[in-house]
Amino acid sequence: MNRRSFLASCLLTLAGTIPQLRPSRLIICDGNSITAAAAAYYTRGNWQPWPYQLAGLTGERVLNVAVGATNIEHCSQRAGLNVDRMVGLANETWLVIWEGTNHLSVTMDAQLSFDAQQAYCNARRAAGVGRIFVGTIISRDPETCTYTEAMRLEFNRLVRTCEWSVIDFGEMAEMGPVDAWRDTRYFYDGIHPTDAGSRLLAEAAQAALRYVEYLPLVRG
Repeated sequence: MNRRSFLASCLLTLAGTIPQLRPSRLIICDGNSITAAAAAYYTRGNWQPWPYQLAGLTGERVLNVAVGATNIEHCSQRAGLNVDRMVGLANETWLVIWEGTNHLSVTMDAQLSFDAQQAYCNARRAAGVGRIFVGTIISRDPETCTYTEAMRLEFNRLVRTCEWSVIDFGEMAEMGPVDAWRDTRYFYDGIHPTDAGSRLLAEAAQAALRYVEYLPLVRG
């Protein structure tokens, strides 16, 4: 074998050992204070909201644009700047929208809240977002909200029937049952998750993202 052939053989062997790089991906998380990490997180020692922990679990680029005390209509108003303009900054743009609690408290109607969420998702898909994930509602202290447990369950049922990919936070054993909010390991005020609760939410989101990662881009 001459020198040129030998070098070519070495290069081919080396190339075969280099893993193919995955296209860069940006994961945008939108929603209310459960996602945003309200100021109360910091005063109570909670500083790792679930999108922050999701970034650590996945090694992905995660952008958290959620805002406390917001509802899905507010998310829609901001999304042109917070979400749509981010499309194209990475090879893939994925979105997790998790709202419902605040909008349900305003409308007192599961169908109206679901319809508003659908409108938000349809607009993001039209803007070029590749994958869209929606979350079901977790447990909450009934003294802090106006909607009923029946409304929460109906909203979650509607979410599970939608065309987007679902992250079923409401089915988590630690976060979903009607009285789960009483567990101070995972809820620090009956509404917002502790760091441990946020870890569980991040793991659920990671599992959902992994599940659809290699599926054809036809749903969600």
